[in-house]
Amino acid sequence: AGSARRLLCGLGGRNRRSSLKRCYSKGNKVYKIANNISKFAPSFPLDARKIEIVESPCQFYETLLAQIESAKKRILLSTLYIGRDDMSQKLTETLCDSIKSNENLQAKIIVDGNRNLRGPSRESALASENENSGNFSYLQNLVRTAGVKCYLFPSPPMAPFPPLRWFLNQFEGRIREIFSVFHTKVYVIDDTVIISGANLSKIYFTTRQDRYVVIKCPNLANFYDDLISTFAEFSYAISPAIISPPAQPPSFTKENLRQLSTSISTLLLETKNNIEHNVDLAKVSDTFIFTSVQIPYAGIYLDSIVFEQFVISSLSSQQVSSSYISGENKCNESIFAVLVAGYLNPTSRVLNALSTLSKESVTLVGCSMKSSPWHGAIGYGKAVPWVYATISWWLINSNWKVKEWEKDNHSFHTKGLWIGKQGASESIETNSNNLRSIIPFATAFGSSNFGYRSENRDVESQVYLVTENDNLQSVLAKELSTLLVNTRLVNSKLGKENPSIGSRLLAWIARPFL
Repeated sequence: AGSARRLLCGLGGRNRRSSLKRCYSKGNKVYKIANNISKFAPSFPLDARKIEIVESPCQFYETLLAQIESAKKRILLSTLYIGRDDMSQKLTETLCDSIKSNENLQAKIIVDGNRNLRGPSRESALASENENSGNFSYLQNLVRTAGVKCYLFPSPPMAPFPPLRWFLNQFEGRIREIFSVFHTKVYVIDDTVIISGANLSKIYFTTRQDRYVVIKCPNLANFYDDLISTFAEFSYAISPAIISPPAQPPSFTKENLRQLSTSISTLLLETKNNIEHNVDLAKVSDTFIFTSVQIPYAGIYLDSIVFEQFVISSLSSQQVSSSYISGENKCNESIFAVLVAGYLNPTSRVLNALSTLSKESVTLVGCSMKSSPWHGAIGYGKAVPWVYATISWWLINSNWKVKEWEKDNHSFHTKGLWIGKQGASESIETNSNNLRSIIPFATAFGSSNFGYRSENRDVESQVYLVTENDNLQSVLAKELSTLLVNTRLVNSKLGKENPSIGSRLLAWIARPFL
């Protein structure tokens, strides 16, 4: 706990700051942002040419396959679950073939324990869930046939008293998942890191849109190797000798949680303090990335703090006055922010940070009910799109500008933040309005939806990026404009002006779990 507190308070920030000052004599905006964020989170200077934005689910799948096929030393897959469909099977078969052809190649997979031990349900909330349920035997086969190390990440203690804990354990996995899941989506192949919000199943390889950022950086790959290995140390290792899966999903004890908190905090601190080794690279870098982790039940809220500092630093780097940041003046209208979440349910912390801009300069993007990942669900899942529609109505009534994404035969799972300046004369045609193009110099991407689940329940990993590289800014602008083409402004014509009292009550009850 003490280690975590030191991390969040920025212990060692003074030495780090002086290191960065030696790298930058001009005091440009990248330095200003890096100088502040590096007090809190590990920082990695790199060449902007080492970053690639993948645009579509199909390209994401092809990139994963190609990377795994050519892997030489390590493959690390950290995700909520791996599907059992034909495309997922081809992915794991490619992984096994790579291992068999290279005895030096090490592979490790870590997934959520609850999700991968749940059995098929007669009334699955989502029609596609049954084919991805109960993956224990599938993962165990990878252990037996190819020596892949597979782990189930434990769930937090759901109740302090044994009788209550026993009662909650009687519920099936999808009910237990309401309380928390292992939600990180990080894929490391050799020295390449793919950060996404996508899981590894067919729908995420075909019609469910997300973000996919490919980063070639040995230091970043080593960090995530250490992070995933630390997660694995506290997880249930699938053994080839076990005949049947555990009767109950693995869960943390209080002592395990204390040890996990200490181990993760120590790793973050040690990585953060290694900036001295990167000084030569920082001298020529025009791009920095920062990593964060969120494990609420272990007392690690690093991502919440980094998000706030990232937004404020990005604005102050544009010479926004300190009096404005404290709320006394209006913002420079040339700076814009776009926050996107497939499950749009921003916390008060997120909205307060974005409020350092005028609300007219902030756009919140969610999905339409038709493009919701829960569209077509049965049982209780049928109500989920209506809950998010009600949350959008609340946001609109609070004077936030809300857009919704919709594309035929596609669902929306994208998440991220873009902060940038207004472009020159180009405009973005959307379904209901024209917007000036935005040229981002700062962006955030990863597994977080910036909602209450991400802040208070799930295990998340996020990456923040700032750049002065014109080419990378153009790539980020194209990514954002491609996303916004399929959005429209939410208004009363879309049926979100007057949700029923029942819908409002349901949304109020469900919001802390979304």
